[in-house]
Formats: sequence, structure tokens, C-alpha cells
Amino acid sequence: GVADAHNLAWKLAAVHKGEAGAGLLDTYAQEREPVAAATVDQAMRRLADPALHWGHGLEADAARAAAGVWSAPVVHLGQRYDSAAVVDPRPELPSTVDLAVALDGSPGARVPHAWVDGVSTLDLVASRWTLLMGATGDRWRAAAADVGLPVHRVSAPWLSDDGALLVRPDAIVAMRVTASVPDPARFLADTLDQVLARPVAVPST
Repeated sequence: GVADAHNLAWKLAAVHKGEAGAGLLDTYAQEREPVAAATVDQAMRRLADPALHWGHGLEADAARAAAGVWSAPVVHLGQRYDSAAVVDPRPELPSTVDLAVALDGSPGARVPHAWVDGVSTLDLVASRWTLLMGATGDRWRAAAADVGLPVHRVSAPWLSDDGALLVRPDAIVAMRVTASVPDPARFLADTLDQVLARPVAVPST
């Protein structure tokens, strides 16, 4: 599907341009295979009891929750990745039928929507690495400039005032920081090296 293509495309491009190590490509299967399995599982649960698919209202929502059936938006947009291309992932999906609850800024999840000067965060992060910083996270701006990333200030419940979210080109949160760090520039550079599977330089002797 489209998500498979998007997941693979930016990784292939990064490796081809020399921006990432070949190990990044291994994360395609790590991320997409569990999503495919979960999607099939959800479809089979609905097939076994069509009322879970077609039902409406609070009673139907309760029945779906009891049967472990997610809402369609959560199935398509709420699933989370657990791979080496995510720092400290949170793969366990909250028990919810509400996509807004599922998208809480956790590493491995799709970046949530928030307005930034009339533009959605979903548009700001489209097809490029982006750093989203909290209301008082000015030190992250200089750190982002050091590694050539666009940065945007966001006021949202899923981003602490001095924290930051590093968002991948496929709009997945690669890293979340909830408090200030001593050296944001070094922290961000090290995070990109880790997520992009860049080879570790061996000091010459």
C-alpha cells in the first residue's frame, strides 16, 4: 500500500544519497510486517462478527473494545513502529477507538496534528526530516540548524515546553525528548546517526 511505499522510499533515498547506512533498509520489514499482520487480524475479527464492523453508538464501541477491535482510523493511521529507526519506541497501542488518543506523540507513532501559524504539523513535516520544539525550547532551534533541519515551535499537550520531537520523512516520530538536555546539538546529531544506521567512525591510531 501507500504506507509501505512511503516507508521504503525515504529509506532507499537516504541510503542512495549516502545519508544513511544500509542497515536502515532492514527496518522496513521490522516496521511494516507487524502492521500488515495487525491489519489482517483486525479484518478477521470483523469478518467473524459483522456487527462489530457495522455497529454504531456507545454500545457498539463497547463491544468492539471488548473484542479487541480497533476503529478504522486507528487501524490505518494509529499503528506504531518498533524498530532501530525509532529511539525508545512505544509499540503498545493504547486501548482506544479514538485516533486522537492513539496519536499522542509517542516514538514510533504518526506525528499528531496541531496548528502552527495556520499550517498543520502534518504538512510541515511532509517528506523531510523536521524538528518540532516546545514553547520554551529555543536551544533546539540552534541544534536543528547545526544539522540542517527545519524547526517549528508547537504548542500541544503531547509536546513539553522544553522538549522536542524529531519527525521522519514519513511523518513518524523518530524521537521524543520531554525535558532539556545538556547539549541539544550533540544529542540531535547522535540521534540521527542512530536512526539512520550510520557507520560509527573508528578513531585513527
